[in-house]
Amino acid sequence: MATSTIDATYQGRVGIAVNAALLNWVGQVRNASTGTYAITYTSNTIVSTAIYINFTSSRGGYTGSAYRIPLFFDVSSITATNTITAATLKVWGYGSATSTDTIVVKGTAWGGNGSTSTLSTSDFSNLDFSTAYSSKDLAWGGATYNDYTLNATAISDMNTNGYLNCFVIEGDYDYDGQSPTVGTTLFAGIEFLDPTNKIKVELTYSPSGYGTNPMFYDPARCNAGDERDRHRHIFAGRCDAHELTLVRALEGNSDCHLLSFSDHVIDEQLVVGKGRFEKDNVFL
Repeated sequence: MATSTIDATYQGRVGIAVNAALLNWVGQVRNASTGTYAITYTSNTIVSTAIYINFTSSRGGYTGSAYRIPLFFDVSSITATNTITAATLKVWGYGSATSTDTIVVKGTAWGGNGSTSTLSTSDFSNLDFSTAYSSKDLAWGGATYNDYTLNATAISDMNTNGYLNCFVIEGDYDYDGQSPTVGTTLFAGIEFLDPTNKIKVELTYSPSGYGTNPMFYDPARCNAGDERDRHRHIFAGRCDAHELTLVRALEGNSDCHLLSFSDHVIDEQLVVGKGRFEKDNVFL
């Protein structure tokens, strides 16, 4: 396995603030189609209430707010020739630690595929609450990275699309779709584009030609009738949707070695598409 770190291509903040005599927080705030605020960060910026949930009252009525963090990562340099197997999103927290729960969900801001580099207020609703990319982070760390282990859905989307488009949002009310009680204020600070501690995704991937599922030889599958060698073992597997048969021989009690084959044999390795056969293992 190999690893790589990709910094956020785009990062920003979208939000909404609603004042009303009577306020349905879920309907008018959380589920609003358009926000009242959008900013794209292109230089080092500290926002102490980057992720923010608020529901308060006053003599004039009620105020409800929600602010979300849309992020975009171009991972095509990895997925063009490799397969991502694990990923961790890392967001640098600012200020003091808080008890605010947060979570990563699928996003469609930034034009969906990164074709737009600037956020608009319409991006407030360009997220999919039904597609979580992580579990909830149950506390927010200040002056440290907040890590999210991305799940199989996020990894599959990255491998398919060549990018990660996501939102980091508050977990208990914004994500869950529950109205906070009046008087609730929750927040988490973020430092955007910190020169040293950038928002990033750490990837583990399987390089082209290697895989995660080795097939070991089975002595019971011996083709003793092959006149070229009485101790040849046959392997059948799949590689890039093509059936392949990999052959190796036992030379007395020594290690197994490859025999000549119709595909390329280099340093005792048989390479077929993205498959590799090396002495004791078949990698698909």
